[in-house]
Amino acid sequence: MLNICDKTTNEIKPTKRTLKLNLIDSVTIFSNELNEQRTLSNRQIESFVKDWNKSKVRNYENISLDSVFTTLPAYQYKVTVFESETETHFFGYNYLILDNSKWLYIMNKDEKLDYFDNYLKQ
Repeated sequence: MLNICDKTTNEIKPTKRTLKLNLIDSVTIFSNELNEQRTLSNRQIESFVKDWNKSKVRNYENISLDSVFTTLPAYQYKVTVFESETETHFFGYNYLILDNSKWLYIMNKDEKLDYFDNYLKQ
């Protein structure tokens, strides 16, 4: 981050936290468009955890989590990971996901636009 007033530069680095499958109690996905929530199956949780842990940084968004997709109507999906009495929230659109540190990640190397849709279809 560049601060012109005091002529300083601070580098912002992602603080991505790896998810551990054995610690996860459950994962839910909420569709903003359909106003519908589902609990992921064990196979879907495995897939999500694997994709999250392999995801690559795309960008840093210095705005609130629920308004990150300002060029689009809003986030499509909210994913909540429940583990050891804590909740971790993610916001997704197409193949992109935002964590609570405001870093945007690419969840699918093929950049398939229906990445999150598939979790609701199964």
